[in-house]
Amino acid sequence: MTVLRFTVKGDPKPKGRPRAGNGFIYTPPETRRAENTVKLAAKLAKARPLHGPLSVELRFFRATKRRCDLDNLSKLCLDALNGIAYRDDDQIVSLAASKSHDPTNPRTEVTVQPHPPPEAQDWTEADELAEAAHLEWLRRTKGEEPA
Repeated sequence: MTVLRFTVKGDPKPKGRPRAGNGFIYTPPETRRAENTVKLAAKLAKARPLHGPLSVELRFFRATKRRCDLDNLSKLCLDALNGIAYRDDDQIVSLAASKSHDPTNPRTEVTVQPHPPPEAQDWTEADELAEAAHLEWLRRTKGEEPA
């Protein structure tokens, strides 16, 4: 199973609102820089786009206690990882996010993995099929007729 885990060093930044100027809508430069930092950290972690439904965990550790919306912190990361950790963020079916204060080591910890993770899957049917196949193999090796 492929699990992508990496850390983005530095104070997490929230996604800025699009700006208008000279008749155009544009992304604020500080938002572009922060998205590029997330992209670079993912690429250095050798991220490849995962397929299918995904679970994402984002843990933000901020240098200051200044107010900041958790959803805007998450939005920046999720948008930055489009095409890098996944084809599109519409693949995300489970999202866990938290923010804390850590003035000595501000960072963002990112985990992207298939949903549900294999340890949460119900393997009962697969176990039953494997058992049936094994019993059939035993019958054949003993020369018995199939049931």
